[in-house]
Amino acid sequence: MPPLKNVKKAYVYMIRRHHLLVHEHVDYPEMPLALPGGTLERGEFPNLAARREAEEETGLSGGFGNMRLIGKDVQVHVRHRMKMDRWFYLSFPKVPLPQSWESWEMTPSDWHEPVLIRWFWLPLSEMPERSWNRVLRQYMRRRGLA
Repeated sequence: MPPLKNVKKAYVYMIRRHHLLVHEHVDYPEMPLALPGGTLERGEFPNLAARREAEEETGLSGGFGNMRLIGKDVQVHVRHRMKMDRWFYLSFPKVPLPQSWESWEMTPSDWHEPVLIRWFWLPLSEMPERSWNRVLRQYMRRRGLA
């Protein structure tokens, strides 16, 4: 049996006034909501990848401020023969940001052409049950915020 492919990802939980920045794919509404973030490049540190991916995807530069690592997890996808290491960073915007906006993800990993994505602020109380929100929920519970 071939070894598992090891994929490394870094994501940002950007929070503003009890809302989390998420995006949806405009042309693919069946896709689940997602965080800013993505795949580490060879030799790249997770914190730098999180910032780079977030800036590339959102079209924002310098708005993410300080980012703090709040958790890491590992997922194994047997069917896809993949092991995924994921780092999660917490950030609070340092500049005013709109309620929603659209941007193009120019180098999406799942498609061959750019993808239009819509960003918006989701109330923390409405976070969907997704694997990416476990780390944030645990962090909030540890601090008595949930």
